[in-house]
Amino acid sequence: MNRTYTTADYCRLVAKAREAIPDISVTTDIMWVFPGETDEDFLGTLRLVESVGFNALFAYAYSPREGTASFSLEDEYRGK
Repeated sequence: MNRTYTTADYCRLVAKAREAIPDISVTTDIMWVFPGETDEDFLGTLRLVESVGFNALFAYAYSPREGTASFSLEDEYRGK
């Protein structure tokens, strides 16, 4: 998904924020079934969720949206 940071970078940032602001609320949105996502990718996401301990989480399945960079990936990964 063209992220410019690693999971480790993200975890360090969350830890730094929690150290600076102990009562901070950390939330996230998570999309699954992204074109090309493997079972291991999905399990990595679950491990991250468990590790970070988000205060709230919104999860949804990927859906193709015309005009987005991922729209053309549908053909490549899903045979559509």
